[in-house]
Amino acid sequence: MKHPLILLVILTLAGAGLALGQSPEKTDGPAQDGPSPSFIYHSSTSFSFLLASGNNSALSFGFDTDQNFLMKGDSLNLKGSLIYAQANGFKQNEIYYTHLKYNHRLSQGAYLLGLARFERDVRAGYPSRYSFSAGGGWTWVKTGRLNVFSDLAVGWSSENSSAKVNLGDGSGSALEKTLTSSFVSTIMTGRLTFNLSSNSQVVHQDVLYVNMRDFGGYRLNSLSSLSASISRYFGLKMSVQVNYENKPVPGYKNTDIFLLSSLVIAI
Repeated sequence: MKHPLILLVILTLAGAGLALGQSPEKTDGPAQDGPSPSFIYHSSTSFSFLLASGNNSALSFGFDTDQNFLMKGDSLNLKGSLIYAQANGFKQNEIYYTHLKYNHRLSQGAYLLGLARFERDVRAGYPSRYSFSAGGGWTWVKTGRLNVFSDLAVGWSSENSSAKVNLGDGSGSALEKTLTSSFVSTIMTGRLTFNLSSNSQVVHQDVLYVNMRDFGGYRLNSLSSLSASISRYFGLKMSVQVNYENKPVPGYKNTDIFLLSSLVIAI
Protein backbone atom coordinates (compact mmCIF):
# COMPACT_ATOMS: atom_id res chain seq x y z
CA MET A 1 0.00 0.00 0.00
CA LYS A 2 2.92 2.31 -0.58
CA HIS A 3 1.33 3.90 -3.63
CA PRO A 4 -2.45 4.03 -3.07
CA LEU A 5 -3.05 6.68 -5.71
CA ILE A 6 -1.41 4.50 -8.37
CA LEU A 7 -3.54 1.57 -7.19
CA LEU A 8 -6.66 3.73 -7.44
CA VAL A 9 -5.84 4.70 -11.04
CA ILE A 10 -5.23 1.05 -11.97
CA LEU A 11 -8.54 -0.03 -10.43
CA THR A 12 -10.39 2.78 -12.21
CA LEU A 13 -8.89 1.85 -15.58
CA ALA A 14 -9.67 -1.80 -14.98
CA GLY A 15 -13.26 -0.92 -14.15
CA ALA A 16 -13.54 1.22 -17.28
CA GLY A 17 -12.15 -1.61 -19.39
CA LEU A 18 -14.67 -4.02 -17.92
CA ALA A 19 -17.44 -1.52 -18.56
CA LEU A 20 -16.48 -1.11 -22.21
CA GLY A 21 -16.21 -4.83 -22.67
CA GLN A 22 -19.67 -5.50 -21.25
CA SER A 23 -22.50 -5.51 -23.76
CA PRO A 24 -25.72 -3.92 -22.48
CA GLU A 25 -28.52 -6.35 -21.72
CA LYS A 26 -31.34 -4.57 -19.91
CA THR A 27 -31.70 -1.49 -17.77
CA ASP A 28 -32.03 -1.63 -14.00
CA GLY A 29 -35.17 0.47 -14.08
CA PRO A 30 -38.61 -0.15 -15.59
CA ALA A 31 -39.20 -0.46 -19.32
CA GLN A 32 -39.04 2.84 -21.13
CA ASP A 33 -42.55 2.43 -22.62
CA GLY A 34 -44.20 2.15 -19.19
CA PRO A 35 -44.77 4.66 -16.40
CA SER A 36 -42.02 5.01 -13.82
CA PRO A 37 -43.01 4.50 -10.18
CA SER A 38 -42.96 7.76 -8.21
CA PHE A 39 -41.38 6.20 -5.11
CA ILE A 40 -39.13 3.16 -4.59
CA TYR A 41 -37.63 1.96 -1.32
CA HIS A 42 -35.03 -0.75 -0.81
CA SER A 43 -32.59 -1.52 1.97
CA SER A 44 -30.02 -4.04 3.17
CA THR A 45 -28.81 -4.67 6.71
CA SER A 46 -25.77 -6.80 7.51
CA PHE A 47 -24.70 -8.51 10.73
CA SER A 48 -21.04 -9.50 10.55
CA PHE A 49 -18.21 -11.26 12.28
CA LEU A 50 -14.87 -9.86 11.22
CA LEU A 51 -11.14 -10.17 11.73
CA ALA A 52 -9.19 -6.91 11.85
CA SER A 53 -5.53 -5.97 11.68
CA GLY A 54 -3.72 -2.66 12.04
CA ASN A 55 -4.87 -0.13 14.65
CA ASN A 56 -7.94 -2.30 15.22
CA SER A 57 -7.42 -5.94 16.11
CA ALA A 58 -8.96 -9.31 16.98
CA LEU A 59 -12.34 -10.85 16.19
CA SER A 60 -15.14 -8.29 16.22
CA PHE A 61 -18.83 -7.76 15.70
CA GLY A 62 -20.01 -5.56 12.85
CA PHE A 63 -23.34 -3.98 11.86
CA ASP A 64 -24.15 -2.15 8.64
CA THR A 65 -27.38 -0.74 7.25
CA ASP A 66 -27.97 0.87 3.84
CA GLN A 67 -31.35 2.61 3.32
CA ASN A 68 -32.31 3.90 -0.13
CA PHE A 69 -35.26 6.07 -1.20
CA LEU A 70 -35.83 6.80 -4.92
CA MET A 71 -38.25 9.60 -5.84
CA LYS A 72 -38.86 10.28 -9.55
CA GLY A 73 -35.19 9.92 -10.46
CA ASP A 74 -33.79 11.60 -7.34
CA SER A 75 -32.44 9.43 -4.54
CA LEU A 76 -31.67 9.62 -0.83
CA ASN A 77 -29.16 7.22 0.74
CA LEU A 78 -28.73 6.77 4.50
CA LYS A 79 -25.86 4.54 5.57
CA GLY A 80 -24.59 3.59 8.99
CA SER A 81 -22.06 1.06 10.26
CA LEU A 82 -20.52 -0.09 13.52
CA ILE A 83 -17.45 -2.22 14.26
CA TYR A 84 -16.96 -2.89 17.95
CA ALA A 85 -15.15 -5.32 20.25
CA GLN A 86 -14.23 -5.22 23.93
CA ALA A 87 -12.21 -7.67 26.02
CA ASN A 88 -11.42 -7.41 29.73
CA GLY A 89 -12.73 -3.86 29.78
CA PHE A 90 -10.41 -2.80 26.93
CA LYS A 91 -11.82 -1.61 23.61
CA GLN A 92 -10.10 -3.50 20.81
CA ASN A 93 -12.21 -2.06 17.97
CA GLU A 94 -14.47 0.99 17.95
CA ILE A 95 -15.50 2.41 14.58
CA TYR A 96 -18.70 4.32 13.80
CA TYR A 97 -19.63 5.66 10.38
CA THR A 98 -22.76 7.32 9.02
CA HIS A 99 -23.63 9.46 6.02
CA LEU A 100 -26.65 11.02 4.36
CA LYS A 101 -26.35 11.49 0.59
CA TYR A 102 -28.84 13.10 -1.78
CA ASN A 103 -28.60 12.77 -5.56
CA HIS A 104 -30.54 14.98 -7.96
CA ARG A 105 -30.59 13.61 -11.49
CA LEU A 106 -29.84 16.09 -14.27
CA SER A 107 -29.88 13.66 -17.20
CA GLN A 108 -29.61 9.96 -17.93
CA GLY A 109 -26.03 9.89 -16.64
CA ALA A 110 -25.32 13.14 -14.77
CA TYR A 111 -26.42 14.05 -11.25
CA LEU A 112 -25.76 16.59 -8.49
CA LEU A 113 -25.13 15.46 -4.93
CA GLY A 114 -25.06 16.69 -1.35
CA LEU A 115 -23.28 14.71 1.36
CA ALA A 116 -23.13 14.93 5.16
CA ARG A 117 -20.77 12.47 6.86
CA PHE A 118 -19.63 11.55 10.39
CA GLU A 119 -17.16 8.91 11.57
CA ARG A 120 -15.35 7.91 14.73
CA ASP A 121 -12.28 5.63 14.90
CA VAL A 122 -10.80 5.84 18.37
CA ARG A 123 -8.23 3.10 17.81
CA ALA A 124 -6.77 5.08 14.88
CA GLY A 125 -6.60 8.29 16.95
CA TYR A 126 -9.77 10.01 15.65
CA PRO A 127 -12.60 10.51 18.17
CA SER A 128 -14.57 12.37 15.49
CA ARG A 129 -14.50 13.35 11.82
CA TYR A 130 -17.32 15.06 9.99
CA SER A 131 -17.86 16.91 6.73
CA PHE A 132 -20.45 18.61 4.54
CA SER A 133 -19.87 18.47 0.78
CA ALA A 134 -21.57 19.16 -2.55
CA GLY A 135 -20.67 18.15 -6.08
CA GLY A 136 -21.71 15.98 -8.99
CA GLY A 137 -21.22 12.65 -10.65
CA TRP A 138 -21.75 10.51 -13.71
CA THR A 139 -23.16 7.04 -14.25
CA TRP A 140 -20.86 5.51 -16.87
CA VAL A 141 -22.72 2.22 -17.36
CA LYS A 142 -26.13 1.07 -16.15
CA THR A 143 -27.41 -2.24 -17.47
CA GLY A 144 -29.06 -5.29 -15.97
CA ARG A 145 -25.65 -6.77 -15.21
CA LEU A 146 -23.24 -3.88 -14.73
CA ASN A 147 -23.43 -0.53 -12.96
CA VAL A 148 -20.44 1.87 -12.83
CA PHE A 149 -20.47 5.41 -11.46
CA SER A 150 -18.06 7.98 -10.05
CA ASP A 151 -18.58 11.31 -8.33
CA LEU A 152 -16.67 14.26 -6.89
CA ALA A 153 -17.68 16.52 -3.99
CA VAL A 154 -15.95 19.52 -2.39
CA GLY A 155 -16.78 20.93 1.02
CA TRP A 156 -15.81 21.57 4.62
CA SER A 157 -14.36 19.01 7.03
CA SER A 158 -13.38 18.99 10.68
CA GLU A 159 -11.21 16.38 12.38
CA ASN A 160 -10.69 15.93 16.10
CA SER A 161 -7.57 13.79 16.47
CA SER A 162 -5.69 12.83 19.60
CA ALA A 163 -2.68 14.80 18.30
CA LYS A 164 -4.19 17.84 16.53
CA VAL A 165 -7.02 19.00 18.77
CA ASN A 166 -7.54 18.42 22.47
CA LEU A 167 -11.20 19.10 23.15
CA GLY A 168 -10.63 18.71 26.86
CA ASP A 169 -8.42 21.79 26.89
CA GLY A 170 -10.15 24.59 28.79
CA SER A 171 -8.57 27.37 26.69
CA GLY A 172 -10.39 28.73 23.67
CA SER A 173 -14.07 28.59 22.74
CA ALA A 174 -15.75 25.61 21.06
CA LEU A 175 -15.90 27.64 17.84
CA GLU A 176 -12.15 28.36 17.94
CA LYS A 177 -11.37 24.68 18.47
CA THR A 178 -13.64 23.70 15.59
CA LEU A 179 -12.03 26.25 13.25
CA THR A 180 -8.56 25.04 14.25
CA SER A 181 -9.40 21.51 13.16
CA SER A 182 -11.29 22.51 9.97
CA PHE A 183 -10.20 22.54 6.33
CA VAL A 184 -11.51 22.40 2.76
CA SER A 185 -11.76 18.81 1.58
CA THR A 186 -12.50 16.79 -1.55
CA ILE A 187 -14.17 13.38 -1.71
CA MET A 188 -13.90 11.22 -4.83
CA THR A 189 -15.88 7.98 -5.13
CA GLY A 190 -15.86 5.21 -7.73
CA ARG A 191 -18.11 2.14 -7.54
CA LEU A 192 -18.58 -0.91 -9.73
CA THR A 193 -21.37 -3.47 -9.28
CA PHE A 194 -21.35 -6.61 -11.43
CA ASN A 195 -24.15 -9.19 -11.25
CA LEU A 196 -22.64 -12.65 -11.68
CA SER A 197 -26.08 -14.25 -11.81
CA SER A 198 -29.65 -13.51 -10.76
CA ASN A 199 -28.75 -14.06 -7.10
CA SER A 200 -25.05 -13.13 -6.77
CA GLN A 201 -22.96 -10.02 -7.36
CA VAL A 202 -19.51 -8.49 -6.93
CA VAL A 203 -19.07 -4.91 -5.68
CA HIS A 204 -15.88 -2.84 -5.60
CA GLN A 205 -15.71 0.72 -4.26
CA ASP A 206 -12.89 3.21 -3.70
CA VAL A 207 -13.33 6.46 -1.74
CA LEU A 208 -10.49 8.99 -1.74
CA TYR A 209 -10.49 11.82 0.85
CA VAL A 210 -8.12 14.73 0.18
CA ASN A 211 -7.21 17.51 2.60
CA MET A 212 -6.97 20.58 0.36
CA ARG A 213 -4.86 22.37 2.98
CA ASP A 214 -2.34 19.52 3.06
CA PHE A 215 -2.41 17.33 -0.07
CA GLY A 216 -0.29 14.72 1.66
CA GLY A 217 -3.05 14.23 4.22
CA TYR A 218 -5.19 11.99 2.05
CA ARG A 219 -7.02 8.77 2.85
CA LEU A 220 -8.14 5.90 0.65
CA ASN A 221 -10.87 3.47 1.73
CA SER A 222 -11.33 0.42 -0.50
CA LEU A 223 -14.08 -2.21 -0.23
CA SER A 224 -14.58 -5.41 -2.27
CA SER A 225 -17.42 -7.86 -1.61
CA LEU A 226 -19.02 -11.01 -3.00
CA SER A 227 -22.64 -11.66 -2.03
CA ALA A 228 -25.23 -14.31 -2.80
CA SER A 229 -28.92 -14.47 -1.85
CA ILE A 230 -30.24 -17.64 -0.23
CA SER A 231 -33.88 -16.52 -0.24
CA ARG A 232 -35.95 -13.46 -1.10
CA TYR A 233 -34.94 -11.62 2.07
CA PHE A 234 -31.69 -13.25 3.23
CA GLY A 235 -28.19 -13.52 1.79
CA LEU A 236 -24.54 -14.13 2.63
CA LYS A 237 -21.63 -11.77 1.94
CA MET A 238 -17.84 -11.92 2.16
CA SER A 239 -15.99 -8.59 2.19
CA VAL A 240 -12.48 -7.17 2.38
CA GLN A 241 -12.10 -3.55 3.50
CA VAL A 242 -8.81 -1.63 3.51
CA ASN A 243 -8.51 1.83 5.09
CA TYR A 244 -5.26 3.64 4.28
CA GLU A 245 -4.12 6.91 5.89
CA ASN A 246 -1.13 8.56 4.22
CA LYS A 247 -0.37 10.72 7.28
CA PRO A 248 -1.69 8.85 10.33
CA VAL A 249 -1.79 10.35 13.78
CA PRO A 250 1.72 9.96 15.29
CA GLY A 251 1.98 6.63 17.09
CA TYR A 252 -0.72 4.96 14.99
CA LYS A 253 -0.52 2.68 11.93
CA ASN A 254 -1.51 3.92 8.50
CA THR A 255 -3.41 0.80 7.33
CA ASP A 256 -6.38 -1.09 8.76
CA ILE A 257 -7.65 -4.29 7.10
CA PHE A 258 -10.99 -5.95 7.84
CA LEU A 259 -12.21 -9.38 6.67
CA LEU A 260 -16.00 -9.67 7.10
CA SER A 261 -18.43 -12.58 6.94
CA SER A 262 -21.99 -11.27 6.95
CA LEU A 263 -25.63 -12.30 7.06
CA VAL A 264 -27.63 -9.81 4.94
CA ILE A 265 -31.30 -8.96 5.35
CA ALA A 266 -32.72 -7.21 2.27
CA ILE A 267 -36.03 -5.47 1.76
